[in-house]
Amino acid sequence: MSASRIIAVVALLLVSVGSIDAKTLFWISPGPALPNVVLADHEGRPIAFDKLVAGRVVAVHFFFTGCTNICPVQTAVLRQTKELIENDTTTGAKPLFVSVSVNPRQDTPTRIRQYAERFDIALGETHDWVMLTGAPEETGKVIAAFDETTRQSPEDHGGAIWIGSPKNGRWARVPVSSPESTSPAALSTLLREAAQ
Repeated sequence: MSASRIIAVVALLLVSVGSIDAKTLFWISPGPALPNVVLADHEGRPIAFDKLVAGRVVAVHFFFTGCTNICPVQTAVLRQTKELIENDTTTGAKPLFVSVSVNPRQDTPTRIRQYAERFDIALGETHDWVMLTGAPEETGKVIAAFDETTRQSPEDHGGAIWIGSPKNGRWARVPVSSPESTSPAALSTLLREAAQ
């Protein structure tokens, strides 16, 4: 699916969703127990997952580069969410977007870079978006911590977006079926609320 087609699909979803009140979701405390595992970023550099997200407001999303269903739509929505936040001059510290592969055997750093390029996403901590892969047993611990069980194949993953602040112990699980999951405005509101 091309980037222009993905953006068109997202636009249709946003029109159908309309106005969303992000406060309809319940906050979870303390949230997922962040595993002490080392994953690899888009350049193959080691990243300690728990240290990466500690002290930051984060949006954690699960994907795989070969996905043709929900992953491209969610990535496009998260990209739009990030743009909304970057254009908001009243927002303080920017959140970190973290995408974790549910198919690490196939998702090499090269494939992750290519996936990000499809959406014109600049990767790295300095750009506030990190896409991670790694050994299946290590990514599996992150997947389990966020209850993102993949069952038989990557296509079976739940597709939830987690918004939270480990420091504040405040998390919201945004299911793929919820209207908030397709609304950049709602997700940006949740990210601001997580920081409070």
